[in-house]
Amino acid sequence: MIRCPFCSQDAEETESVCPHCGHDLRTPSKQVKQVKPATPATPSVPMSRARRISLMLILGFLIIVFVFVAYRVRQGAGRGGITGLLMKPQTAQLATADDITLAPGAIQRWVWVATAKQPTCRLTGQVKVVDGGEHDVEVFVLTAANYDSLSKGGMAYAFLQTERTNAVNLDVTSSEAGPLVFAISNRFSPQAPKVVQLRKVQVVCQ
Repeated sequence: MIRCPFCSQDAEETESVCPHCGHDLRTPSKQVKQVKPATPATPSVPMSRARRISLMLILGFLIIVFVFVAYRVRQGAGRGGITGLLMKPQTAQLATADDITLAPGAIQRWVWVATAKQPTCRLTGQVKVVDGGEHDVEVFVLTAANYDSLSKGGMAYAFLQTERTNAVNLDVTSSEAGPLVFAISNRFSPQAPKVVQLRKVQVVCQ
């Protein structure tokens, strides 16, 4: 018995034609090409309207979140983590329209606290000397620890430290959590008091 290379059925060795499929059994088997059955195409299922709407809503939500985060980071928020991004900026009015008198050798200070979740603070406003001596003061923005060192005559790192000046437009950013100090100094003057005008001095932390 031989096996037909076309239909794989048995046939007699003396037969030249397969009794089952009718093909010539004398054709060498190596010339027979095995044809694989075609894989049926998977029919495409159209996306439902509800699914399209859901995907659009998700995409819109992600875009809103991205824009919000980018806006808050541009404002300076985010150093305190995700919670800080979601928290409302904290504003402290240090002086709105005040005139203060600095005695000779005196330092006047204002203190606020930057929290760990909102450590980035921006101090803005105007300082102007309107009377006394050479109409000059020194202005500092620094941490409470550095202020203590400065007030004792030591070295201090400051976010802002001016030379003797008669006016300053404040726009200072700090990024350390903890108590911070805005100070106006007349420590260099042994005799002349100074009258200093403060306008819209405020700090915003986020």
